[in-house]
Amino acid sequence: LDSGTLDLLEHLVTHPDVRHLLLVGAYRDNEVGPSHPLIRTLETIRETGARVHEIVLAPLGLGDVSRLIADTLHCTPERARTFAELVEEKTGGNPFFAIQFLIALADEGLLAFDPVAALWTWDNNRIHAKNYTENVVDLMVQKLKRLSITAQDALKHLACLGNMAEVGMLSIVFPQPEEAVRAALWEAVRAGLIVHQGNSYKFLHDRIQQAAYSLFPEAHRAAVHLRIGRKLLASMTANELTEQLFEVANQLNRGGRLIVDREEKAQVATINLRTGRKAKASAAYASALEYFAAGMALLEERDWGSQHELKFSLSLERAECELLCGSLEKAAQQIVDLLQRADSNLEFADASCLKINLHVLTGEHPQAIDSALACLRLFGIDLPAHPTLEQVRAEYETVLQTLGGQPIESLIDLPLMTDLKISAAMQVLSVLAGPATFTDFQLFCLLACRMVNLSIKHGMGGASAYAYACLGSVLGANFHRYREGYRLARLACDLVEKHAFTAYDTKVYHAMGLAAFWTEPITTVIALRRATTRTATERGDLTFACYGMHQSITHLLMRNDPLDAVWRESEMALDFARTAKFRDVVDLIVSQQRFIASMQGRDATFSTFSDERFDEAAFEAQLTAARTPTVICLYWIRKLKARYLSGDYAEAQAAADKAKALLWSSTVQLQLLDYFYYTALTVAALYEEASADEQSGWRELLTAHREQLREWAENYPPTFSDKHALASAELARIEGRDADAMRLYEQAIQSARENGFVQNEGVAHEVAARFYAARGVESTAHANLRDARQCYLRWGGLGKVRQLERLHPWLAGESAPSVVSTTIDAPIEQLDVGTVVKASQAVSSEIELAKLIETLMRISIEHAGAERGLLILFTGSEPRIAAVAMTGDGNIEVTLRDSAVTPTELVESV
Repeated sequence: LDSGTLDLLEHLVTHPDVRHLLLVGAYRDNEVGPSHPLIRTLETIRETGARVHEIVLAPLGLGDVSRLIADTLHCTPERARTFAELVEEKTGGNPFFAIQFLIALADEGLLAFDPVAALWTWDNNRIHAKNYTENVVDLMVQKLKRLSITAQDALKHLACLGNMAEVGMLSIVFPQPEEAVRAALWEAVRAGLIVHQGNSYKFLHDRIQQAAYSLFPEAHRAAVHLRIGRKLLASMTANELTEQLFEVANQLNRGGRLIVDREEKAQVATINLRTGRKAKASAAYASALEYFAAGMALLEERDWGSQHELKFSLSLERAECELLCGSLEKAAQQIVDLLQRADSNLEFADASCLKINLHVLTGEHPQAIDSALACLRLFGIDLPAHPTLEQVRAEYETVLQTLGGQPIESLIDLPLMTDLKISAAMQVLSVLAGPATFTDFQLFCLLACRMVNLSIKHGMGGASAYAYACLGSVLGANFHRYREGYRLARLACDLVEKHAFTAYDTKVYHAMGLAAFWTEPITTVIALRRATTRTATERGDLTFACYGMHQSITHLLMRNDPLDAVWRESEMALDFARTAKFRDVVDLIVSQQRFIASMQGRDATFSTFSDERFDEAAFEAQLTAARTPTVICLYWIRKLKARYLSGDYAEAQAAADKAKALLWSSTVQLQLLDYFYYTALTVAALYEEASADEQSGWRELLTAHREQLREWAENYPPTFSDKHALASAELARIEGRDADAMRLYEQAIQSARENGFVQNEGVAHEVAARFYAARGVESTAHANLRDARQCYLRWGGLGKVRQLERLHPWLAGESAPSVVSTTIDAPIEQLDVGTVVKASQAVSSEIELAKLIETLMRISIEHAGAERGLLILFTGSEPRIAAVAMTGDGNIEVTLRDSAVTPTELVESV
């Protein structure tokens, strides 16, 4: 199934308007591993709540075989029992083999119908004495040999073509007229060995094909295949050959060792090159590798002179497939040879791109940078490995000058690039983007700007689209222009679609995901990321497939998806990255899993990542300067988040300091949000116990982080406003602005709830609870803790829940929210006087009263669609009155009357 089919399948099953749909599919589990796109699609369908039932087809048991025989021979299961034991022993419970075994016994008279007794009879001893083989192929061979010689010959040639073939093709290789072919095969059709489907014939089972093929003596098979291949090649037009490449190449390769003519060898090698490329385009890398290897085997060392382009192309494609199949050592050896064999800068660039990708997969990013920059110098492009900010800004200014004020969208009309040397240089620059992201963010920005300038000057290509997407992904981080960045990334996607730049589509959409996170709904970005990952997998772009899987897990954690679902996705991603031998992504996903496991309570304690499978200290010890900085930085950000949630604030601060030193390597990474958010909360939590100097520094840091969160919140409030509000609340708290803090805590809670961030809502409740508890407002603090616990439960963070229950033992016995929190969640039409009175009687301070007023009035005002309101509460013997108003940013402003209200004043106020 290709990505389009999988997308359609997922859409059909998960679409809310599709109510009654049953899809049945079958696959061989030995061909579909955990990282296969089908498995990931099924997992996505499960996450939506759609029902997925899996039925594993096992061999037939003795009871099944007994019932099969009893039904077939019209006898009782008791009478069939001993015969069934024999059949099960001989066939291993294989249904096809069992049926063929019964037919063979009947054909030889060992299973016969007694017309006098009106029942089937058999003799177990005679069947044992016959000593039937336990190999189904041998059994089928015996059956095939009972056919006529003509039928056997037709079946042998059909088997050489595969499991299925059209009559026209079979008549070429048999060779007989089509009517003669049909007549020869009719005997096999009646015998139940093949089936006739339209204009084709198909073996009923692959073991029958195997048996038919074995009728050719092994010593003669190569010659037969070579003859068939030559006949097919001679009979086809160029278009027909394109359609039948695999069939022709397979036949010629099986007889390739018999080819002696050098021109024919070159011809067959060229067919293998074309076939391998076709296989690689379908992500069949192992098969593609075989075709490229077969093509190279036909050529000799001296052909580097006469057939240089063909040999170089085969070697290049073979090295790339070795890379895609995870054979990194073989790929490295072949790449070294390719770099030495290259006789032009264009060929050297092709080989250099493979070398860069090899370094990326092995985590050798500095070496990847060196290789790329050395290659670029051949094309007159000299870039520094570590450019300054001034150099980047100068290149960016050149972009603005080149644009000359024209809108971003107008770039779609630029002509296509025709200069092959510039195209080759752009290809190297595009490959350089990956390692540049991990080593020096300024280099990434510089090359993105340079690629855009080259594209505007020399025309458009696939790498140009990627350049626009890359620049779009950094405009926000480097120049605070998030919306323009998204427009550039959108332009890149439009260019891919307009010009069918399929070689770059995965890279473009990956960069689009980085740009879109800051301005678009996170659910939209996740859908884009998953589609891109599937496409990257099919394209054979292991680097970006692994990047995409890691980013998908990051987005799911950012969206606060249930942890068990995120864990399952991480397992599939980890399997894929390990198969690709992409060390950096493996470690990135492992660090994500340690966070998930910690929150789920799987680790030895809630304050460590260690368990029986993972040693935290050992993992951190190998995070040395030799490793990719981004991998190290993201690990410390995840530890910062985990330690903050576990309440180990000193460790969280230490992790934040380590991440800060490497933050330059993660400027376009989504985890920046976690860094700024949890660092702000950490220093706020430590503030009360800090020295005066520390408090001064931390207040400045908290203010700076609050401002970064504000910038993001202004760009896209649904994703960032709750984080900004909570950081602002904590800043208000340490500055003694309690009224502002209360309002902002509630704003953070409401925003997180409205936008589905259940874990962030839990954090906001928990932080607010500490605020109220410190001021003696126990009932409100308890209400927030109850709500926090419920949020963490919904998230799947059982480790976090148990921590809360250890700190507050009374929580373990709570099964329902408090009166106040019940009131918060209830629609206004469900509120009665008794509920309000009970809530007001639980109030013990002005702070709690203000919180209750705000909660009730928010519900009332939003339900009525009004902007202003009045609330009267009887908190004691006399009524209290408050004026409330809905502000433009959706907050509630409360003005509480300090003194009691007389009946006359009350009437006048109303």
